[in-house]
Amino acid sequence: MASIWVFVREADGDPSSIGLELVTKARDLGDVTAIYVGTGSDRAFGRLGEFGVSKVVHIDPGDNLVGAPVARVLSDLVSSEPPELILFGQAYDDRDVAGRLA
Repeated sequence: MASIWVFVREADGDPSSIGLELVTKARDLGDVTAIYVGTGSDRAFGRLGEFGVSKVVHIDPGDNLVGAPVARVLSDLVSSEPPELILFGQAYDDRDVAGRLA
């Protein structure tokens, strides 16, 4: 089964709607790992599970801008266990991280 990673930014303590939409499509393509960016909570991770996520990689950049630190962590993860596909939405943080990762 294909390994699909989905960038999911936190919005008001929950996974963003863009992230959940991408997860919904990704589960049709393979095994879904959410790259969850934010403070995180059991409730948020449970919600991801309800949408079909089998694994969550949690990154909390704190009050820092998301782009550089998240792209660095993702770069290291991709080097060690590359997925077949990484999905990003069109939100500002999604585009920033995707551009830096590319």
